[in-house]
Amino acid sequence: IENVFQADYNNKWGNHSLEAGLKHTFDRSSLIQSAGGEDVATTTTLDKHIAALYAGYALNLKSFTARAGARLEGAWYNSQTTIQPSRTESYKSALVNAVPYLSLSYKPAEGHNLSLSYSERLSRPSISSLSPYVTRTATSLSYGNPDLKTGVSHTLRMKYAWMNNKWTVSPELMTMFSYNRVAQYAFVDSDGVMNHTYLNHGRTRAYVLQTSLSYRPSQKFSVSADLRAGYFEEGIPSENINVEGWAFSESLNVTVGLWKGARLTLSEYCAKMQPQQNMVAQNWFFTTSARLGQKLLKEKLEISLSLQSPHSRQMRHH
Repeated sequence: IENVFQADYNNKWGNHSLEAGLKHTFDRSSLIQSAGGEDVATTTTLDKHIAALYAGYALNLKSFTARAGARLEGAWYNSQTTIQPSRTESYKSALVNAVPYLSLSYKPAEGHNLSLSYSERLSRPSISSLSPYVTRTATSLSYGNPDLKTGVSHTLRMKYAWMNNKWTVSPELMTMFSYNRVAQYAFVDSDGVMNHTYLNHGRTRAYVLQTSLSYRPSQKFSVSADLRAGYFEEGIPSENINVEGWAFSESLNVTVGLWKGARLTLSEYCAKMQPQQNMVAQNWFFTTSARLGQKLLKEKLEISLSLQSPHSRQMRHH
């Protein structure tokens, strides 16, 4: 169940604009878990209220735009876990965050744009990561952490975009870091049992360069590509866990017009996954696909034939 109330105010005069507003969201969700052991099942109900006040200002000039603003946001959790047949556990939590943003954009010439932005993003704990009830198997325990707080990530981006009738090019530099994100944590206890739970001590750092390219010389042919490379750090410093390394991904799409109303699209995607906790080495992933589409009845009907990963039998994951 989700109910949202929102009120916005906007005002523009000359090169200036002002916006403000408030928003309230009520969300109720439930989770039924297979308990294991002697108990049959457990039901967790989570009521979540989120209230926000926000305001922003923008200055728009001929070739320059600046935006700045902030949002004050509070989240109130009220959860109850009923362990059948009769035991009940309750917990409450209040999370308040201030979230600013800033963006600058400059257009030196027609078709060119340079932008710089700073933003924050909140990652709230989910109902499963908050539920304190323990799910047991013969060799493991899984449980949430009701003391989790909202994780905050900070992102700084610098992007350049250029486009004309045939080309579009947009390289971008991005750095992101977080020191308190919600992280899944696995460890072996003194009894030799694997425990799975969540902590607020997750640290992430990312330094990424990504570029999008597209070339469309005619209506019957187009090529687009996306490249992404970065250095990532993942860890939980309080538990002396840290992994780091490079990640890479690229995709290529070619579309060809064959005859009237028919298009063939060939695609491929290759990636080296970014480092993750409890992972010794990152896996490579490669896939291809093809799609043939035919439009009929004055383009009101389209019939298509698709082929996904024809080499999947030769793929190996370690």
